[in-house]
Amino acid sequence: MSRLQIILTGDVMLGRLVNSVLDKDKHTYVWGDTIDILRNADLSLVNLECAISSRGSKWERTPKVFHFRASPDAMDVLKSASIDYCALANNHVLDYGYDALEDTLQLLDENRIFHSGAGRNLKDAMAPSVIRSTNSKVGVISLTDNQPEWEATDDFAGINFIPLDIKNDYANRLQECISSARKSADLVIVACHVGPHFRENPSEVYVNFAHHIIDLGADVYWGHSNHMPQGIEI
Repeated sequence: MSRLQIILTGDVMLGRLVNSVLDKDKHTYVWGDTIDILRNADLSLVNLECAISSRGSKWERTPKVFHFRASPDAMDVLKSASIDYCALANNHVLDYGYDALEDTLQLLDENRIFHSGAGRNLKDAMAPSVIRSTNSKVGVISLTDNQPEWEATDDFAGINFIPLDIKNDYANRLQECISSARKSADLVIVACHVGPHFRENPSEVYVNFAHHIIDLGADVYWGHSNHMPQGIEI
């Protein structure tokens, strides 16, 4: 595998008040002075913390405080920074229901931005994205322990939900996700939207979860959701 520079971000939220400035400075405004870093990397990967759609209504089937949705102009924001991939297994991708999720998937596909972690059924949600860069293939899996009510099934759209205790069927699901990516890619990254916010250090539970993912054959554990940096372990 050739040498790669890969950017991994935290949560990219383009809804609410951010949605009102999406077109500013030719759709580059929200990136500030990070945009050249993102553009110049071999691959730039983000966790997309909103739906992208002009359809749908706020999720009300179960209690939820925040609802994030960006207009379709958000695709130009992602393209302006040369974003290659969006992780979708998180607690906001279904904030405006299944129509908005469908639009998000379709818009990403139309704009050739890779994604994983949510899909039209469980198989889609589990499937890795395999991104070609120079002479390498990078497989990216996306999962979350948030919003179990959004879990995809064989017949229903949703997210790749995997709880931290990873027992029984979930243990098999995690192994299948990683093994599938391993067969198709030179480098396997697992995007994990897990845990509470604003913790300076991950608890032992989260460290063990990350170690288990590496033991199953992944090369990189990419955590987000915390809203502040935590440690990096090599």
